[in-house]
Amino acid sequence: MDIKPRVGLVINAKCIDVDVKGWGLAKWNNFVIIAKDLLPSEIAELKLLYRKRSIWVAEVQKHLSISAHRVTPICSVADECGGCSLQHLAYNSQIDFKKKYIHDVFSRIAGIDIKLKRFIYLKGREFGYRNRAIIPVRRISSGLIQLGYYKHGTHEIIDINSCPVLDNRLNKYIYFIRQDLQDSYIQMDPDSLSDCCIRHIAFRIGHHTGEVLITIISNTANINGLDIITKKWAKRWPEVKGITNNIQPYKNNKLFGSYSKLLHGQDYILEEVCGIRLKLNSTSFFQINTIKAEAIISIITQWFLNNHQITTVIDAYCGVGTISLPLCKQGFNIIGIEIDQHSVDLAHFNLKLNKLKNGSFYAGDVEQNINNLMNSSHGLILDPPRKGLSQKMIDLILMIKPSKIAYLSCNPSTLARDIDKLTKGLVYQICDIQPIDFFPQTTHVECLALLERVSTLSQL
Repeated sequence: MDIKPRVGLVINAKCIDVDVKGWGLAKWNNFVIIAKDLLPSEIAELKLLYRKRSIWVAEVQKHLSISAHRVTPICSVADECGGCSLQHLAYNSQIDFKKKYIHDVFSRIAGIDIKLKRFIYLKGREFGYRNRAIIPVRRISSGLIQLGYYKHGTHEIIDINSCPVLDNRLNKYIYFIRQDLQDSYIQMDPDSLSDCCIRHIAFRIGHHTGEVLITIISNTANINGLDIITKKWAKRWPEVKGITNNIQPYKNNKLFGSYSKLLHGQDYILEEVCGIRLKLNSTSFFQINTIKAEAIISIITQWFLNNHQITTVIDAYCGVGTISLPLCKQGFNIIGIEIDQHSVDLAHFNLKLNKLKNGSFYAGDVEQNINNLMNSSHGLILDPPRKGLSQKMIDLILMIKPSKIAYLSCNPSTLARDIDKLTKGLVYQICDIQPIDFFPQTTHVECLALLERVSTLSQL
């Protein structure tokens, strides 16, 4: 007689897969069990904690067998910190996991058997890749400072002195900033429960330029003692081009507010990407992994260069021009659309900074503007949020039928859904699906889909 699962029951089970959070997935008596720190092929003693819909969440009590692909994390808090979820899995196996995940997602959602020709990842660059960090900070009742990332699924801060996936040039600031904040009387609380407090400390570094921007995120502009700390940091670190104070007064999980004030230097850094100089401030969207971003931009550029009939490319969700401007440099006429006015202002600035004249950028909703800016002879770049494209956007694309589409996605599930809609009716065909490991040590994976309009329907 089968034993039914219950809270507190201890069982032995074999892991058969890893889920999108990096947790091991096992089956026991026809029930699905998930547990942290469990890898495929491992057998473990598991204690059932609670049921979440049809899945039981368990805790590993003891590993009875160990995977040959398990490694010791280089970070001492990897088992607690919510930043990384795969540090205990060898990097080659992380890539195998991501390949399988992409294949399964496209098969399940779109019914497409994806043949991945290649996977962009750089052995030896699986750490030290993040050019940006936003770190919560809290002063606890004892007066001590907690500075670090959140424990998975909580707002409990895991204290860190450094982070192995962060650009190593940024790690040196963490120790000194902690000490300076500790010595001050400033309140700190990422949840903004105090009336006057610092919530987060944000860093941004130019991978190629080495320029650094530090941003103090607080719930008010009136933080006593901030000027003293700012002067100390400016004197200590000449490579820090600017220190800003961003105001986020609302008690919610939004990281940045709409207003920033300059405390020292300038409110931006310069970065170089594919031979283009970019001005970036603390709130600008820019890919976390600069080297991988350059690889993707090169693929997109070559994709459009291979079609000599395309002279104009629409860059939907263009941001500050990260993808647009390298295409401008190659001679394409670029039309960028972005809902954030500040990003559009920076895109115009970056256009002039690089002495380019063949680009124009518009602030507004992509769906409301693209119909008037795009025609069937144009190329189209899509880099939407995680939720992917709306049905209205899909319908507009299928109505206008741009010649080629480069769709960069941070969510393979919504990408598969959207490609399924775009390729139905034989309007578009898939030329390539290119995965990129932007976020080593995590389960996140980005994909570039290259679509081409089916030639027989090009005139419809």
